[in-house]
Amino acid sequence: LRSPYFTDGLIGFGFYGLSEQGRRRFGEFPATMAEDSLIQNLFERDERCIDDDGWFTPAMPARVNDLLKVQIRQIAAHRDLTRFAAESGIDGAPPARSLGWLGREVRDPRNLPSVATFVAGRAISELGAMRRMRRPESQVWTRDGSSHG
Repeated sequence: LRSPYFTDGLIGFGFYGLSEQGRRRFGEFPATMAEDSLIQNLFERDERCIDDDGWFTPAMPARVNDLLKVQIRQIAAHRDLTRFAAESGIDGAPPARSLGWLGREVRDPRNLPSVATFVAGRAISELGAMRRMRRPESQVWTRDGSSHG
């Protein structure tokens, strides 16, 4: 929860909306599963408004294998979005995420098991995303069956 993914004005975690002016920033929605990242990256943090009164409880994967499938899909979708942004000239490619926050976590020895688990899971997911991007069906939505029924 301390990673920039959650602390940098995350949008699309359930729902997002655009003003008419904001919608004019780009043409067609990309044929990618990372369209929420495109929207987030088209707007500076101070341009985003998060409704603190609305809420929902996301269903997290119950099994490691399901979590890895979701993570692989997300990484592949972000790579696809980066390609889409470059080809279409839209400044909506996902920024390279800094791992500086991870360095801060390592300083507390109590966090070492969590950090090691995160790094191992991320490495497995990166490799899985590379394999997935080589296949024509790479943009098939892999759903977490352990928490979404």
